Amino acid sequence: MIAGLYHSRDKSEFGYKRIFRPIIDEINALQRDGIEFNLPDYSGKIYFELGAILSDNLGCNKIFGFVESFRSNYPCRICKIHQQAMQSELYEMANLLRTDDIYAKDLQLGNASLTGVKEECPWLEVHQFSMFEQLGVDVLHDLNEGVLKYVMCTLQ
Repeated sequence: MIAGLYHSRDKSEFGYKRIFRPIIDEINALQRDGIEFNLPDYSGKIYFELGAILSDNLGCNKIFGFVESFRSNYPCRICKIHQQAMQSELYEMANLLRTDDIYAKDLQLGNASLTGVKEECPWLEVHQFSMFEQLGVDVLHDLNEGVLKYVMCTLQ
């Protein structure tokens, strides 16, 4: 199912808030109002909730308002590790994971080179959605086309 289409040039003219507004409004309506079913085996209302938004890393960084260059100081939407430290770090550092509070402070600071946050995420207008608690990653890009090629080379 196609939820919405837009031309990439529309982002600069309209911005993601306006582009995604119809989808966000529909998700909020499905959460609030649900859909009434009257079937032989079930009658009632079903309510919906946005579980996660999946895309490759660049796509998620774009639509969530993070920097779009993986060479920037803080290129990760999941944690706030500096790009230089990311080159050698092997383990997750819990104190660097992004949270809603850290995101709000970074957004208020308004300096993408110090935070990795470029603009406010329009998806936060979806009721009960947190891009850090409902984090999704694209297994195809991150594993199959990402690190697994290096892992497979070491297997004999």
